[in-house]
Amino acid sequence: MEADFQRVYGIELGGLWRGLYTVRRVAALAAQLPAGSQVWIALDHDAAWTRLDYMTAILVDRGRGKESDPTVPRPSDSRKEDIRTSAAEAKAARYEAKQARQLNQ
Repeated sequence: MEADFQRVYGIELGGLWRGLYTVRRVAALAAQLPAGSQVWIALDHDAAWTRLDYMTAILVDRGRGKESDPTVPRPSDSRKEDIRTSAAEAKAARYEAKQARQLNQ
């Protein structure tokens, strides 16, 4: 975030510790960092990509004839996979618990 603040706003984030900026101001500025900023990339946030990145991915997908199933992975794809995996693991755990209860009866 420090590099993004310097690049985007031209301010040194260290000013927060010296009392030059309030936590509220730093939080507000951080929330408004533009798409493509290093913070969003590190957090794997949807804003890791700029609009141009998304438009380019759409064009590549359409060129491959895959409008409904994107072939270029988007930043949010890894989170969706994590959610699906977690849901599948939870479902499997419930099933195993149900089977164990039935065996114990």
